[in-house]
Amino acid sequence: MKLAWYTPYSLPSAVGRFSALVVAELARQGIDVVVVRSELPPPELRRAGAHPAPGPVRWAADCGAGHDGADLVVHNVGDHHGNHAFSFRDLRRRPGIAILHDVSLHGALLGLAGAGGDAAPDYEAVLRAECGDGALHRFRQSRDADPRAWWYEAVADHPVLRFALRDAAGIVTHSRYAAGIVAPRVAAPLAAIALAYDGPAVALPAPRLAAPLRLLTIGNVNPNKRVGDVIAALAGDAALAARCEYRVVGAIEGAVRADLVARSAAAGVAVTVTGPVDAATLAAELAAADVVVCLRRPSLEGASASVIEGMLSGRPVIVSDIGCFAEIPDRLVAKVAPGREAADLRRALHAIVAAPDAARARGAAARAWALEHHAPADYARSVGEFCSTVLAAGPLLATVG
Repeated sequence: MKLAWYTPYSLPSAVGRFSALVVAELARQGIDVVVVRSELPPPELRRAGAHPAPGPVRWAADCGAGHDGADLVVHNVGDHHGNHAFSFRDLRRRPGIAILHDVSLHGALLGLAGAGGDAAPDYEAVLRAECGDGALHRFRQSRDADPRAWWYEAVADHPVLRFALRDAAGIVTHSRYAAGIVAPRVAAPLAAIALAYDGPAVALPAPRLAAPLRLLTIGNVNPNKRVGDVIAALAGDAALAARCEYRVVGAIEGAVRADLVARSAAAGVAVTVTGPVDAATLAAELAAADVVVCLRRPSLEGASASVIEGMLSGRPVIVSDIGCFAEIPDRLVAKVAPGREAADLRRALHAIVAAPDAARARGAAARAWALEHHAPADYARSVGEFCSTVLAAGPLLATVG
């Protein structure tokens, strides 16, 4: 079997890192893979570093929808038009499998609408068609009063998917949570396969779990990561704040950074916001951390690379009991309830301080589980089997060029 694997592939891309792991394993399992870069390719991106690949790497912008006799095209699809632009285009031209990384595609839809052209969708028309008049009314109210309330909260209640996935021959999600959102909205064969990811081959030294207790949040710093709730949790407990320091590591908009810095200063909480870092620096941050905090509300991901990295580090991990995070076994992570982030986070941190040996054991158990549950070789085997099943189910290749 030969696959054309559409994906963003730049070094900062988490989807690119995932794809590099999976295509390498597919090649080891005897499947021929051509990586097709799905990004809009500005000159600086073409010159930037990319992940390694076991075979050819091409740009979809250069090669159209036909790929040298590939039996099937696999499209990684996420909520970012620029990163997945040619998957959105070519899923219509050549039906294939869609690997869905986010549970709603509002941002991508808005990007497609803004890109123009004869095939550009109308955002409001798609929203109404997929979610109804109530969603359209809510969008218009938020647009006029508080756009952030729509983009960072309400979109979770109104997933839009069909405009992108209606022609997919099969869909892969990375959690049962995501599959439950897709199933009633898109009629296609569906598989839930745990996201492939890797971490340190050798376990990091056990966390100190002593003052100062270093808390760490990693990944793109969006409002739904609830960094403000971590600050509020510490601000509400002077003794806890005195023994903790909090580091926020990842890409962040200037206005969001300024807001977090101001809030932490006003609350007297020690917070460092680094901005984006390279892989080596991220590894060092994880090694120096005592506790990894991965909160979300709302939950817009099909799976979270950052929580997997946290578990693979062997540190105690605290997550929101929502979305894909709720599927992690309770024995492996501490969970906080949506709407109770600050109080539950304080309770989880006090439990770690009171019983550090138990917290280290939980972190070690989470690492062992993540190594098995998110193994790239298992993912490649499962997605290869799904591709074979989809191919056997019907004549997909009538449109192949």
